[in-house]
Amino acid sequence: MNSNIIIKRDASTLLISSIIIVAGLMFMILPGNMFGKESIVKQILFFTGLILFIWGFIMLIFYSKHKVLAESGVRIKSHSFYFKQEEYNQLINYLSKSEFDKVAMLEGAVNTGIRLDTSLSVDGKFACYQLFRYIPYNFVKDTEVMVVADESLSEFYSLNEKLLKMKR
Repeated sequence: MNSNIIIKRDASTLLISSIIIVAGLMFMILPGNMFGKESIVKQILFFTGLILFIWGFIMLIFYSKHKVLAESGVRIKSHSFYFKQEEYNQLINYLSKSEFDKVAMLEGAVNTGIRLDTSLSVDGKFACYQLFRYIPYNFVKDTEVMVVADESLSEFYSLNEKLLKMKR
């Protein structure tokens, strides 16, 4: 990952997931003595509390973090695109020359070969990419993180949109 990008916790998601967890615990614990031992209401409240607790815990783990630019705090969106191994030299050549429109013409692959990871800021002022090569059972970093120059940002953003539409 680039040193310009940091991972930040989202306070609103953290607060909402914590409230859901507490509500789930209350639904599971409080009805204990309010209803009879085998009451259906007690069982429904316990099951509802369990669902809320699990939902809040999943939100806390998976949705409370996001990537941002270190200096401005703008959110970053990341995508991965896959290409065939045979296209590696062309891909390197096009990316090094900032010929991003030609990259979209390369044939895609499904979860194998070469992986191009892109990170783009939502405000359109920052973009970077990194190539990974598939070695059986794992993708291995093949290049360092390359930051896209200011004059090529619009081309890189349009490449990203084209690749997203092609569902690579």
